[in-house]
Amino acid sequence: MAGGLSGPSACLGVALPNVPAVTALGPVGVDLAPVGAGDFDGLADVALTPRERLALRRLPSEQRSSAALTWWACKEAVLKATGDGMFVAPADIEVSGPAEEPRLIAWSTGGERKVPTRLVDLQLGPDYMGCVGVLSHRTPLARLIEGDELLAAAAVPLRTTTG
Repeated sequence: MAGGLSGPSACLGVALPNVPAVTALGPVGVDLAPVGAGDFDGLADVALTPRERLALRRLPSEQRSSAALTWWACKEAVLKATGDGMFVAPADIEVSGPAEEPRLIAWSTGGERKVPTRLVDLQLGPDYMGCVGVLSHRTPLARLIEGDELLAAAAVPLRTTTG
């Protein structure tokens, strides 16, 4: 992995369905979506920059829904990590294309943010896809943890004292 990552601070844990994420690297945002959720009219107009819309139109029609959803998930992950949420329109930020390594390219309004942002695609099987955004110079390693495994790891026997 780029950057020679090592140690627990470089790890990110994601648990479904409520999607808590934990990292010591910096603020984190996660966006997950069912495959096919990007297949509706108007998404490109609301969520994509002019350059992204042009790239979307150049794709074969069968790839457009997945591509639009990938852009959307990356933008949502960034906006959740920065705390901007829906106060910033997704079309105001530009991220790399779906066939590229995910990264934040630019903020279209308000100048470029100086906050380092790293994005990681989440491959969640055939039914879901997602992205994690972390405000950090270091790229996290993403690990999907099933709920039972997470609960077992967190379980600590209670100590009692007498006397």
